[in-house]
Amino acid sequence: MIERRAEAEVARALRRFPVVAVLGPRQVGKTTLARTFASRSERDVDHLDLERPSHLARRLEPYHANLGKRLVRSPKAYLRASGLLHAISDIGSTDDLLGHPVAGASWEGFVCEQVLGVHRPREACFYRSAGDDAPAS
Repeated sequence: MIERRAEAEVARALRRFPVVAVLGPRQVGKTTLARTFASRSERDVDHLDLERPSHLARRLEPYHANLGKRLVRSPKAYLRASGLLHAISDIGSTDDLLGHPVAGASWEGFVCEQVLGVHRPREACFYRSAGDDAPAS
């Protein structure tokens, strides 16, 4: 790997903060830099690439069992990074979040990502009857 000036700065930032953003133009090695730090780390580290659609959103298919209920049959999509959802929604504090209409979707997406990140199933789906007021994933 080519030695980069940013490498020392990223290393310093990672000692101080749990999350570090590496920004810059395309094709300068941001992903390679992130993967290098992830491979050197003793902790379980992952990187988020905002240019890969699979890193931004998750699509869950509905569970299709015939249970005698009218079930929601359309897929459910949500942002995988709740912080990104908060930034887009101009949410700057916990109080802002609690009073915002996206609070439920934010929590649901966060919980789904945590559970799916630990268990890593081959596929995941959600279950919701058409009459439910609150979504269940």
